[in-house]
Amino acid sequence: GHEGIDRATVNNDFNTALADRLKLRSEAQVRFMNSNNGKYMSESAGDNKNLADYSDAAVKALFNLINKHYVNKEVTAPVTAYVTPDLYSSIVDNPANTSGKGSTVSIDDNGVAKYKGFKLEEVPEQYFVSGEIAYFSPDQVFIPFVGIATARAIEVEDFDGVALQLYGKGGQYILTDNKAAVVKVTLKPVIGG
Repeated sequence: GHEGIDRATVNNDFNTALADRLKLRSEAQVRFMNSNNGKYMSESAGDNKNLADYSDAAVKALFNLINKHYVNKEVTAPVTAYVTPDLYSSIVDNPANTSGKGSTVSIDDNGVAKYKGFKLEEVPEQYFVSGEIAYFSPDQVFIPFVGIATARAIEVEDFDGVALQLYGKGGQYILTDNKAAVVKVTLKPVIGG
């Protein structure tokens, strides 16, 4: 993208304004890539599981089913579950997560690091495909990448200032054979159940 910063109208130290704009553009690029990563994980998933609701029993059954999936596929790498805030909260609040069972849940920090062997990473809802609430993937199988090809400020003739030019490329990669090890979870309430 292109953007101009005019020395006559900038309401800040010029170099600070330039740094602020670069930071904002970088953050926007990260959000864009996060959204694309979620879409790519969804499209790459070799298996799809449904969760009827966030009840303790349903969530526990879901994680047991997905654990069985990974054991039967003989996946030995650590698996991370990227989950929406609603699913994350239901796991944190699950009465099964007790110190008596060796669980380390911090109510103070609203946190739980692992559940049933899966590392948990809470992700904003907007990075999931609509209707989906979790993506499970072995670590290092799904590889997102981004590169900034150009980030420069060029003096311009049109006004007393610079044109900020930013250009980046990004994408995702997963081996076709590894798609079977990616599981997505859809929230689908049971009708009339």
